[in-house]
Amino acid sequence: RISLDDQRGQDFMETIIFEVCNQLQGPLAWIALDPISKFHTGKENDFESVAKLMRRVEGLQYRAGGAAVILVHHFGHASESKSLYRVGAQLFRGSTHFIADVDTAFTLDRTSPPNARAPFFICDFVTRHGEPIPRGWIQLDGDSVRPTWKGEYKDGQKRPE
Repeated sequence: RISLDDQRGQDFMETIIFEVCNQLQGPLAWIALDPISKFHTGKENDFESVAKLMRRVEGLQYRAGGAAVILVHHFGHASESKSLYRVGAQLFRGSTHFIADVDTAFTLDRTSPPNARAPFFICDFVTRHGEPIPRGWIQLDGDSVRPTWKGEYKDGQKRPE
């Protein structure tokens, strides 16, 4: 387990990044941390712990030549009171710093039953810069992913209910 909230873990990750950059003979386009909970030992509800983690991630981004960083994070446990008032990025578990410190958050929330052959997911976006991105849908069907926006496919077909 690589822990970015201690110097040993940070140094190890930087070594990996430098090695990959050397092999590619250039900067990285992106770095994925999946899930982010595996890369720190701090309490994810503690603002200061998450702030420290996000500063470390930002440092990795800088050392990788400005690479985009993809953080995979999970929603908190559903409860009746939470589901009534929270949508999109508000459903993430832990400190609000996970969302406050990113340029764009993209959430997937499954809307079809677990056994659905071609499940649908609601896609919500939170952006810090630029125009808002409208809610959309993604359908997984075998090996293909079919995005839909505003209730219909890009080619005009209606999203099945």
